[in-house]
Amino acid sequence: PDRDVFRSVLAHPKLVPYYHAMMGEGYRMDHLPLLIQQAPGADGFVFHGGKMNDDGSWCEELAYQWHGGKMYNRLLAVSVALTETKPGDGGFCIIRGSHKSNMPCPAAIQRYEQYQELVDNPGLKPGDVVFFTEAATHGTLPWSAQHTRRACLYRFAPATSSYGRAYLPTWPAGMNDGLTPAEAAVLEAPYHPRLDRPALTLSGEVAGQRRAEWKKDHDNKVFGSKYF
Repeated sequence: PDRDVFRSVLAHPKLVPYYHAMMGEGYRMDHLPLLIQQAPGADGFVFHGGKMNDDGSWCEELAYQWHGGKMYNRLLAVSVALTETKPGDGGFCIIRGSHKSNMPCPAAIQRYEQYQELVDNPGLKPGDVVFFTEAATHGTLPWSAQHTRRACLYRFAPATSSYGRAYLPTWPAGMNDGLTPAEAAVLEAPYHPRLDRPALTLSGEVAGQRRAEWKKDHDNKVFGSKYF
């Protein structure tokens, strides 16, 4: 039963509208989730992410774009705080607005040596959820509080996008056992919603079939498969 609360992040009714807004219909979990833990006095971690590589080339796999009044994220991080963080305690940090940059982040900023005032270390309560695009420069500051910091990190992607490969050839043994239909839909491999992907509605319910039967019959005759 302890796993259920962590699985609920995949398709929680309060979170699904945000997933839709930032990744579109048919979003999917891309990486295996992980637990981040920092004991008192623990070191930080160099800043990373950003839509530009260090050599100035475009990092397509982490891309953020804005078109026609809508945002598009290729890889979205979702961090669930399990313990309290006060501003200045350390832990998760981010450079707000860096997802819009068209220049690589200078190494001195990545190492937290210059322009520290640009770095935001937000306060969090247990149960708070932080959404951030991997196109934003982010990292971890040394932990200065007296308690251990814990957070659970998920990464999601649009229906047709994949960065990780943990789903190949299947997710790890037992991972799909006992999932709700909505949670199982989020673990589908990358493919377009119009090919009968069990995508979620805004309310978190699983959408029905989309591709017409005559089209599937046609493709089966021509290609030997219902889905080309």
